[in-house]
Amino acid sequence: MDYKKLLVGWWCVPTRSTVALAYNKDIHYEQFVQVVWNITDVVNNEYIVGKCYSKFQNYKKSDLYGMINNSGKITMMFETSTTEDTFSTGVLLKMASINPKFPYNNLYKQLNYNYVFQMQVNLGEEFNPDSNTYMLHNAYMVRTSPQTPIWFDLPIVRMTVPDFVMAVDEYEASQNDV
Repeated sequence: MDYKKLLVGWWCVPTRSTVALAYNKDIHYEQFVQVVWNITDVVNNEYIVGKCYSKFQNYKKSDLYGMINNSGKITMMFETSTTEDTFSTGVLLKMASINPKFPYNNLYKQLNYNYVFQMQVNLGEEFNPDSNTYMLHNAYMVRTSPQTPIWFDLPIVRMTVPDFVMAVDEYEASQNDV
């Protein structure tokens, strides 16, 4: 399988994967999240490189580095300049194997977007260091492009992918000015 041809491009959390679990020793609650990846390269058909744009409590941009093996198992690291690195594990699955089916499943098939990432991430205290709150997120990531409806309306932030990326970049720049 040519992972470079398959993976390079934009990916996002669809509606069904926008809920994470935030918790500490006293409480737990649903936390809504939006995540977009721009995978820019796959090196030697096994190393993934790109950017991650996210909104948990605040906007955040990370460098994305990962490994994928021949069976589709994935390990990723999200590296920022301000917090500890975050690690995530998962697997690349055929979209047809996921039930219930994703909305626009036939459109994805027509576009040859036949795979999804299924990822699990555990954010440590970096999620909310003031309250020692952690977060678990079990998420699918689907391919997106201007040919898909989600490109124009990300489920949590109600923005286009380009507007969301710009909002994350502007937030990051404003934090660097402080």
